[in-house]
Amino acid sequence: MKKKLLETFKRIGGNRLNESTPGYENRKFGDKLPTLDSVRSAYQAKQPIKEIEYGIEGGEFDYEGALSQVDIAIDAINGIEEDLVRGLESIADDETVYGLARDKADQAVNQVRRYINGAQKQIEGIKKLLKKAQRNGEFDA
Repeated sequence: MKKKLLETFKRIGGNRLNESTPGYENRKFGDKLPTLDSVRSAYQAKQPIKEIEYGIEGGEFDYEGALSQVDIAIDAINGIEEDLVRGLESIADDETVYGLARDKADQAVNQVRRYINGAQKQIEGIKKLLKKAQRNGEFDA
């Protein structure tokens, strides 16, 4: 039983936390362990700030910039769905995982799909609003 759990743990990504994990560089004995917030803030500090400006340019609203932001959001939502569902389905379909964990993973797959579907509908609504406003020039000064 323990061997099956260990194999499942390794298959779904166990042993990811090691000394080369972000936040462990130059860590001395007795130092605090890295937290998600500390690793995130260090990562964000290293990344260049990417600002996509859209708004009023020469008296006109930048519809194309806004629509590209919506497309980026749609791609991000699809990526999140793919990653989450793949991970949860691997647990739900794994015959070595027993009972409640397997049932909960299966339920979570359905719930994630419902939430993602709702988010996709909301984003599509924003896209339709922007396209209609673009056709009619509603946001132009």
